[in-house]
Amino acid sequence: MTGSPEVITSLLKLKDLTNEIHDRLHDQEHLWEALEYRKLEKVFDKANRDVWDDLHHRFLRRAYDLGGRPEGVSDDVATAYSRALDGFNRVHEECQQLYELVEADRDYVTTKMLMKVQKEVEEWINYLEAKLAQSQTLDRSDFMTEQM
Repeated sequence: MTGSPEVITSLLKLKDLTNEIHDRLHDQEHLWEALEYRKLEKVFDKANRDVWDDLHHRFLRRAYDLGGRPEGVSDDVATAYSRALDGFNRVHEECQQLYELVEADRDYVTTKMLMKVQKEVEEWINYLEAKLAQSQTLDRSDFMTEQM
């Protein structure tokens, strides 16, 4: 089914707005956690999950049903892996820059956290590089999602 471009644009805008709300609620939830305001933490955690699960996904699914696509997504497997890989590479580079700053400040807690984060990011980078290479060798006519 194909929907009106105006409806799709509005649905994607609502999806983007729920991204912003989700991010804000999530950050606020963790501030309440840090301040040990457990009841507020739970309220914001529930709101965060509800926005993501109930609103965000509903707008996104309907946009897809109508033929819409958010910016930056692709039905081409290699492009999708490449874009994901690019994002993880940018996170890795930014962590490296921060790592150099915190090391100079002798902030060992942040250094340890960054080492763990970079290890996880590097695992994703290795995985995505392998999947990207694999996807570039596939014949689209024989493509099955189970292969990826």
